[in-house]
Parts: sequence; structure tokens; C-alpha cells
Amino acid sequence: MTTLFKTSFSERPERRFSVDEYLRMVSAGILTKRDQVELIDGRIVEKMPTDPPHILAFELVAELLRSVCPHGWIVRVDAPLKLEQSAPEPDAMVIRGPREQYGERHPGPLDALLIVEVADSTLAEDRNDMAQLYAEAAIPVYWILNLRNRRLEVHSEPSGPDAFPSYHRKVDIEEGKTVMLQFPEGTRELAVADMLPRKSAASKRV
Repeated sequence: MTTLFKTSFSERPERRFSVDEYLRMVSAGILTKRDQVELIDGRIVEKMPTDPPHILAFELVAELLRSVCPHGWIVRVDAPLKLEQSAPEPDAMVIRGPREQYGERHPGPLDALLIVEVADSTLAEDRNDMAQLYAEAAIPVYWILNLRNRRLEVHSEPSGPDAFPSYHRKVDIEEGKTVMLQFPEGTRELAVADMLPRKSAASKRV
């Protein structure tokens, strides 16, 4: 029997969505929180499931950031950031207030001071794909809380739109050190250890 069509489904052109199309699907209830997806570079992708250390870590990060944010700045967790071709949902972000301005829109790059991703199994993706995404959008500071190596990876000086978007400066800050976060109102100092879940007795014996 002669096979007339050899093109596989994977070779067909894929349908990409604009950010507005994606957000309209969310507003219409076609996509919900239960779907656990986000829009990355026009593609609707599944979000990685989170385990207890990851959840605890981004709760610690959010609490710590809220405790140091000057008046006029707010912290959001696991919520959309509207970029040109993506709508990622970072673990935490520091954005300009007041919060009432986001009653009818999602924050965008010009609203964001800091993006934080908590990384374990997603470490390579956060260092590469997500770093490029945030650098292209000119997010001023991007933190990766590295649970594997118990340190904070601080990315700054974004390239903005570029053939190969990247952050020009990267500093690794170990667990026992502090990180400086610059607001227009002044600098805040945060202890990296305060963001990391404490090691259990069992994990210390391993």
C-alpha cells in the first residue's frame, strides 16, 4: 500500500497565540487556574508542579519582600506579568502600586522592579529560557532562588530587545550572605537564608 501523506502532526505549523488572545481565553473561563498553564513565546505550556519546599520558599520570599517594600510598592505571587508575546506567572514579583490600578489590567514590564523564580527541577529553564524572556522585556532585576545549591542568583543589567537577550551581570550570593535590593526610595538589605526553607534533620544526615 502506497503512503501518500508522510507529514507527521509534529511537522505541521503550530498555532501561536497573542497575549491578548490568551488573556481573553482566561477571562472567558476557557482556561482556569485548574489548567495550570501559562503563555510563553506564544505557546500555551503547562506549569511545572510544585513540591512543599518550593511552595514554602516562595512564601518566605513573598513575606520577606513585603516586609522591606517601601510605600507604593506591592508584592504579587504566582500571577501573570503581561509581556509582548508571553504572560508568565513568576513565583514572586515586586511591582509599582497602588494595587487598585491592576483591577482591570495585568502589570507589565514598566511596572516591575524585580522578578523572582524559585528553582529546583526548573533550574536550567529559569537560567536560560526565563532569563532571556525577562531580559528582553528589560526587567531590571531577576532573582533565581536556587534550592539545589541553596543560594540566590542575581541577574541585572538586562539587554532589552536583542538577537540574544541576556542579563549582562550575574552574581551568586551564598546562603550566609545578604542581597541588596535598590528601590528609588533607597536600598534594602535581605538575608538569603531568610528565603530558604530550613534543612530538616533527615536531610542533614544524608
